[in-house]
Amino acid sequence: AIKALGASGALLKKARGRTARWPVNGRPFLDGVAAMMPAFEAFGSAIHAAAVKDVLGNIRKLEQNGAPARAIHAKVLEEMALSNTTHPDSTAQAFVWLKRIVRFTAGVFELLEQPDLDMQTVLMKAYTKHLGPHHNVVMRNIALLLMQVIPDRARMMELFQKEDFSDVQPHTRAWIDTALPLCAKIDEFFRAHNVPGCEC
Repeated sequence: AIKALGASGALLKKARGRTARWPVNGRPFLDGVAAMMPAFEAFGSAIHAAAVKDVLGNIRKLEQNGAPARAIHAKVLEEMALSNTTHPDSTAQAFVWLKRIVRFTAGVFELLEQPDLDMQTVLMKAYTKHLGPHHNVVMRNIALLLMQVIPDRARMMELFQKEDFSDVQPHTRAWIDTALPLCAKIDEFFRAHNVPGCEC
């Protein structure tokens, strides 16, 4: 899991574009989000399976829509001109959901820095802030069920192959410090163009 965070962080750093009009470089963005999937094993098999399905499904949508050969931001603007950004298979929706998942993951790691919070509380707080507002009632209920079957902190440490979170925190903090500026840049792009259905 720690190795996955390192690989993901390096790719997400490359993914950051050079200007506000170019919010991400496609290939490292897709690979960087996919690379973080092994880290989700620390949250239990149910959440890991759901995350893999969601992330890989959205990556597949982006690739089917032409990424990375076709710049993601350019495709979003093209869809916007066609009033197609709210379609579930659109590049805009796949892009914004991957960003939300990255932000949720960073939120989880941030909350884990508070040792008095148990795993269920950590996941619930991060979900409620970063994903829940964008889910319908059915999806929220499924998420709540998944969060009932998660490992405790001790089991999470076993999966990270560390004795204490203080040994994991330098790695999660490094990933957070890479992921948050990327999320902010994507949010800036969506806000600047007022893309329908892509609220930050």
